[in-house]
Amino acid sequence: MSSPPNLKISLTSNAFAGLVRSRPVRIASAILFALVIVSPAAVVFAVVWNSPSVAQPAAAPIDTEPARLLPAPDVQQGSLPATAVN
Repeated sequence: MSSPPNLKISLTSNAFAGLVRSRPVRIASAILFALVIVSPAAVVFAVVWNSPSVAQPAAAPIDTEPARLLPAPDVQQGSLPATAVN
């Protein structure tokens, strides 16, 4: 039983379609797609590889004094206000 022409998967009579489906064109397109996928990763790798390393800043001498002197807290001893009855 033969299927109607409109149900065929692909027509091979078209020369351009036959060229597109040829092995060299498929291999070239696979290489092109692989390059398109890998090239952004290669750019990121190149930027990271060529960037200067982040060194820790020189250690400053340890200062034990506070950054600024604050006045003593204004605290008074007292009791809490009486709670209201609900």
